[in-house]
Amino acid sequence: MSYSSYFRDITSGSNGVYNATVGYDLVTGLGSPLTAKFGTILQVSPTSGPPEGAVTLNGAGFAGGSFVNISYLNPYTSEWIPVESNVAVTSTSTFTYALSAPDLLQNNPAGDNEPALDAIVFRAQYSNGTSFETVVPYMEYRRGLSQIGGTTAVGLYGNNTDLTSSVSVQGGQSILIRGSWFNPGIATLLLDGTTLLNSVVIDENGQLEATIDVPNDFVGQHTLTVKDKNSDFCISISTSNPSEYLSQQPSSSTPSSTATPSPLPSITPKPSPSAPPTDLETPEPSPTPQIQEIPLTPIIVLLFVSALIIAIKIGRRN
Repeated sequence: MSYSSYFRDITSGSNGVYNATVGYDLVTGLGSPLTAKFGTILQVSPTSGPPEGAVTLNGAGFAGGSFVNISYLNPYTSEWIPVESNVAVTSTSTFTYALSAPDLLQNNPAGDNEPALDAIVFRAQYSNGTSFETVVPYMEYRRGLSQIGGTTAVGLYGNNTDLTSSVSVQGGQSILIRGSWFNPGIATLLLDGTTLLNSVVIDENGQLEATIDVPNDFVGQHTLTVKDKNSDFCISISTSNPSEYLSQQPSSSTPSSTATPSPLPSITPKPSPSAPPTDLETPEPSPTPQIQEIPLTPIIVLLFVSALIIAIKIGRRN
C-alpha cells in the first residue's frame, strides 16, 4: 500500500515534545487521512504469472461516471509507464480493465536457481492527480529452463548458463526441452542463433515444451537459444559426432569368451578311421578290402600257364 495515496503527510509543527517530520512521526502519525479515498480499492487478478500474461484490473469505490488513467511502476527504472487513458467508471463506482502484464525482459540468473520474481504495481489516477494503487502487486516470474535432454534443474536454469560439462548431445539425437515463464505465443529454438531447430507454442501460463533434433554435422560447444516474442534466452551445450560417440563405446563386433561360442571339434568328437579301437569296437582287417579289389581270373590263368611250362620242361628231361 502507498500511504501517500490515503494520507496527507504533515511535515512541520510540534506537540511540545516531538517535531513533525516526513513520513511517520510521533506528532501526526501517518498524517491527515484523505477520507474520500477510504473504501476505494484497485485489485489485479491473477497476482502472479509470466511476462505479458493476461491480467484484469478491478476498481471499486471510484466516482461514478468519472474516468481514470491506468499505468504501472517499472521496478527497474522507478518510472510510471502509461497503459490506457480515460477508462470509464460505471454509475456503480466500479470499472474493469483487461490487459497484458508488461514484459520486464528479465531472466532467471545463470546457473541452477530458484525461480525469481519482480513486483509490478498498477495505478488508477483521476485527471486531477488523485490516484490509487494495487495493494497486492502482480508478481512476474523470470524466464528459465527446467529440463534439457536428460538433465533436469532443481530450480530453473537461467540465461547464459553453461551446461557443456553436463549436457552432451549426440549429433542426430532428439532431445526434450522444457521451460517456464516465457512470453506466451510462438517461440523458435535456434542453434548458434541461426540454425532453426523447432518452433513451439508457449501456453498462456508461459510454459514451454519442445523436442529438437540436433544436426549430425554440429560437433563441439554450441549455443541453444529460445527466442520468444521479446527476448533471447541462451544456454551453452556440447554435441558430439555419432562416429566419435560409437568409438568410445565397447566394441560388439569382436567375439569374446562371453559371446556366443563357436562349436569346437574337441567339444563334439566324431569317429575317425584311424582312431585306436576300444573294447566295444571290432576293428575290420585292413588287407581284406585290397584282396577284394583284385580280380581272380588273371591269377588262375597265370597259375595254369606256369604249371604247363614246368610240365613241358620235365617232359624234355625224361
